[in-house]
Amino acid sequence: ASLAQARQSHPSLTLARAKPGTAHSRVDVTMADTNKAITIHIMSIAGEVGLLRDLQPTMCLKELRQLVSENRGVPIREVSLCLGSTILQPGDDKKQLSEVGIHDGSEIMVLRSFEKSVVGKWAPAATDHSEWMTGMTILDDGTFHCKSGSVRDGLLRVVSAADRRINLKRTCAGANDHIFTVAEDGETMRGHCRQSGCTYTLSRIG
Repeated sequence: ASLAQARQSHPSLTLARAKPGTAHSRVDVTMADTNKAITIHIMSIAGEVGLLRDLQPTMCLKELRQLVSENRGVPIREVSLCLGSTILQPGDDKKQLSEVGIHDGSEIMVLRSFEKSVVGKWAPAATDHSEWMTGMTILDDGTFHCKSGSVRDGLLRVVSAADRRINLKRTCAGANDHIFTVAEDGETMRGHCRQSGCTYTLSRIG
C-alpha cells in the first residue's frame, strides 16, 4: 500500500511533539480504535521526542520511514530506524510494524545516515570532460568504482556530515583527494581534486 493510501485509510494519523525530558515510559495514547491503532515514541540523538499516534500494526516499515522523513525534513534514503539495539534494515521495509517488533508504546530512535544519501550512480557534467569520474558508482559499503569501471579501489570518507562534505579517494598509495559538497536534496554534488585543481559537478543518475 502507498503512503497516500495509508493516510486515506487512517486519516487520524498525526505527529505530536513531546517536551524534552518527558518520561519515555509514559504512553500518551489517543487512538481511534484501542484494539488496533498504536502510538509509538520517536526520538533523535539530539534529544527530541515525538509521538506518532493512530498507527495501524499492519502498516509497513517503509511507510513509517516515509512519515518520519517528512516530519524531520530528511530524505528517506538517509533515514534509519533503531528499535532497542536493533537497526531495522532496508530488507524489512515491506514487513508490517508488528512483524519487526514495533508495538504500542515502542520507542524508536531515528538515525540520519548521511553517507547513505550518496549511494548510487553518478555522472559528471559534460563540461567537466572527466574520464576519471565517468561511471562513478558508490556502493552501500562505502566503496566506489569509477573511470568506466577500471578503477575499483575507491573508498568514500566523510569529511564533515554537518557540512555534507565527502572525499572520494582511492586506497592505493599516493591517491588524490576529491572533495565534494553534496546538495541538500542529494541529487548533485560539486567538488574538486585537491592535488590537480580540477573541478567537477556530479549528478545522480540511479
